[in-house]
Order: sequence, then C-alpha cells, then structure tokens
Amino acid sequence: MTLLEKQPVSLVMSDQRMPKMTGVELLKRAKKQWPDTIRIMLTGYTDIQTQTATTEVGVYGFLLKPWNGDDLRMSVQRLRDRPGT
Repeated sequence: MTLLEKQPVSLVMSDQRMPKMTGVELLKRAKKQWPDTIRIMLTGYTDIQTQTATTEVGVYGFLLKPWNGDDLRMSVQRLRDRPGT
C-alpha cells in the first residue's frame, strides 16, 4: 500500500490470503487509488465468495496456484496488450 500511495503502478498481483488484509481488500484499494491499474488475483482457493468479490473489485485475471511461470507471464502480457489498457 505504501508503494501504491507514492507512485502509479501498471500492474498489481495479490494473493488472496495474506496476514494483514485479503487480496480482495488490497485490489479494492488499488482500484480506488489507480483505477486503470491491471489487477490480478493469485490464489489456491476457489471459493465462490472470493471469485465474486474479485469480480466486484474489477480484477482482470484470476490465476490458481500453483501456477506455471510461462502461463503467468503470458497472462500478464495478454492483459497488458488488451485494448484500453
């Protein structure tokens, strides 16, 4: 959050389960601060509440753990190359 408050970023990737806040909370804050930032959720959990919450905060990508490095890079590139981003 400190980094997001100091400078714009083009991409935020977050795990859902973190010690001080959830990934949904982080991505919601990122959206508020920088609405054009690409937001990606990484998680090992596929519960419907997380999926619904990520949709509500405008998450562009939802990647399940464990992820393949090549797939992650391709997903990020695909999202960055989208029209309007």
